[in-house]
Amino acid sequence: FFLFIFFSGWRIESSRKSINMLVILAFIPACIIANIRVMRAENYSYSFIVTKLKESYRKFLPKDKLTEARKKKGDNIHFLPSVIKDKIGNSTIDIVPAGIAMAYFNNLNYNPRPVVQSYAAYSKPLDDFNYAKYISSTAPEYLIFGNETIDNRYHFFDEGRTKLAIRQWYVITDSFNGNLLLKKADTIRQLHIVQKKGQVLELNKVYNLTQNQYLQYATFDIRYSKRGSLMRFLFQPPEVSIKFNLEDGRSINHRLIISTLQNPVLLSSYIENNTDAWNFFSGNKMTGKKIKQIMISAPSWAYEKEIKLQIQDVQFR
Repeated sequence: FFLFIFFSGWRIESSRKSINMLVILAFIPACIIANIRVMRAENYSYSFIVTKLKESYRKFLPKDKLTEARKKKGDNIHFLPSVIKDKIGNSTIDIVPAGIAMAYFNNLNYNPRPVVQSYAAYSKPLDDFNYAKYISSTAPEYLIFGNETIDNRYHFFDEGRTKLAIRQWYVITDSFNGNLLLKKADTIRQLHIVQKKGQVLELNKVYNLTQNQYLQYATFDIRYSKRGSLMRFLFQPPEVSIKFNLEDGRSINHRLIISTLQNPVLLSSYIENNTDAWNFFSGNKMTGKKIKQIMISAPSWAYEKEIKLQIQDVQFR
């Protein structure tokens, strides 16, 4: 009850409200305790739940319709076009960011990076593991790359350093259903750091990005305040978001996972769709997708006011 008050910001305005809230919160564990007997009586388990759900679903969908629905869904999501599958053949392959069911349904020679789904590589060490895989002799010969993530995160901030390895070591050979097919290149594209510079941003204030001909990568040092650290220890910290103001006049907001920003992330261009990803990995110019301004937003009591930003201007040769 007191944790609910503390984390929700709810305030007791009357003794009657507080009593009602206590009754509601006491009712939840009471329901759980009461249902333990039911769970035991029904041989409660994960497989039991799955079986019950399947029975409920099939009751409303005839068997032939169910088979047709499964096949249709599989054709659209899991199964590769024959021309793509023929190109891959028995070569090793990894799937970025998370659609690894393709490997199973198409009987591919799956050679994954250590953290097999991008959204789960949420820290510098995990991203570094995947980067090391892609620049090693055991790197997969092909990659399937898609533009997706979870929880309104910006997908190109997931595995930022690993995407650098893709830019250096792989070339695009085809595209299908919103995905790119990349093949390991014969020669590496060398990355050169033109200049580095430090900058201090302020939380909840707009920051103008310097515009030049280079790709800009950046690391962010976003730190919790004492209250924010306590909140993180007890439950979870308040959400942090980033707003991109693009040169085409649009503003786009995303949720930030601050631990992913300890490795360099692309900051000069906004990768929005398959065409943008194609242009980025191919080294082409991306018209209208330059990021002019950013703003990092979060409750000021939970995070330190100053955010240290390290920017690197880079080019590939």
